[in-house]
Amino acid sequence: KGSEGKCFSAGDDLNEGDEYPEGEDTTQKILSLPRNKPIIAAVNSWCLGEGFIYLMLLTDIRVAGSGARFGLPEIAYAMAGASGSSRLSLHIPRVWANWIALTGEKITADQALQYQLINEVVPDDEVFERALEIANMIASHPLIAIQTEMECLKKCPEMTSEEAITLTRELYDRQLRIYHQEPDAKSGIDHIKGK
Repeated sequence: KGSEGKCFSAGDDLNEGDEYPEGEDTTQKILSLPRNKPIIAAVNSWCLGEGFIYLMLLTDIRVAGSGARFGLPEIAYAMAGASGSSRLSLHIPRVWANWIALTGEKITADQALQYQLINEVVPDDEVFERALEIANMIASHPLIAIQTEMECLKKCPEMTSEEAITLTRELYDRQLRIYHQEPDAKSGIDHIKGK
């Protein structure tokens, strides 16, 4: 959610200079942070530049208000590639990634939904509430199941089919062991059986 509800992210401050700070890339630091719970974006108003890139890289579910606008204006400022637009085609169909990165035009929330950038469009004044509803829906499931799915969703796309099958079996077995070790834990199988 944007600060004070004004906008999700208007992008970088172009007055901060034209050089990256020395040392490790901030993006890599952020991406390497371990996380086993989903991040839900509540996008209102503008979502541009770096904010747009981080939206794709760091969020798992995205809800936008009908008035939201998305884009990569960097090309108009001779800053092409500075925001990692090359990653765009990993998240949305390549033809739309090309359009967004090369034209610099902003797209509407409905277009973002069509391009599979976001999950849902809701009225502007319902964005945050809808994101909370989704968060509560997810939080109603057992934590170990959420963590297992998050690990699968993160790792499996970069694996071969065989590696992914092996990982999912290992994670499922780990999940069952945890269910049997914790007295208050209830597996989905027990739930179905009515135990």
